[in-house]
Amino acid sequence: MSIDRNVQTVSNYNFTGLSEATIVGNLTTVFKESHRIPDEWKFSIRDQGLFDIERDGYVHDIVKEFPHPNLYLRDLEDGIIEAMDVWALSDQEGYLIWISPSFAGHYPCHKIEIIYKEPNLRETSNIVILFDGNQDICMNIARKIFSDLAEVNNIEDLRNSIIIKPDLDIDRIIEIVGPYTHTEQVKSDNPEEDIKRIAKLAKGGMSQTLIAYEMDRVGIMGSRLFSCPGGLLNVLSQKSNVLEAKYVKNCGKCGKVIEKYICKGYQCECGGVYEGC
Repeated sequence: MSIDRNVQTVSNYNFTGLSEATIVGNLTTVFKESHRIPDEWKFSIRDQGLFDIERDGYVHDIVKEFPHPNLYLRDLEDGIIEAMDVWALSDQEGYLIWISPSFAGHYPCHKIEIIYKEPNLRETSNIVILFDGNQDICMNIARKIFSDLAEVNNIEDLRNSIIIKPDLDIDRIIEIVGPYTHTEQVKSDNPEEDIKRIAKLAKGGMSQTLIAYEMDRVGIMGSRLFSCPGGLLNVLSQKSNVLEAKYVKNCGKCGKVIEKYICKGYQCECGGVYEGC
């Protein structure tokens, strides 16, 4: 079972020397990726580019603090974050999209990173959408969403591409990716508090193996494989509150079956809008 492999992966983590906030970030990534929950958060835009207010640092500096163990991915992602900074500091408005396909031994699923820069605001709204499938599925989905990628035939060329759009239909992207998201229901009643509590245990010296089994016991370890710490995507995907997405079985207005994680603002076909909890 993947859950056993996930327990083993966390058992190999090294929390020594990490701040409690960083451990919370790592465990949040495990929680969200192993349940395939979409991630949402914001960055501010300052003189050198994208800035993480919570960590009080530029994203490009934070990425360097947590370098990717794979040199190829490290160099590629350094170039991606540089391009993101250039775009953030430009006069262009709208969306920047980066698709990161799975990568054996490091990224078990595909990710679509979407950054939106609002007019006249020095901040961005960001979302990461996770989905499964082989490389052909990833490439086909990318081409279906973005006609600009029709001539891209190599999966690594896709990873090394950034798309800039003035407008974007995110609902359509979620609809196309939907069959491959395989979102799992969370067993934990309060995942945010469970993650904070377990992070304190890890900071206090509890062994990685016991940490992994505790995550499994309380229900914040899903069965979907997840990425190891390090690299741009893991820094980007550690930002949002773990309760921003909620598993909903039926529409509260018409009763239509939903049975997936949705975020505030989700609109059902009947016109009902999810206002959050």
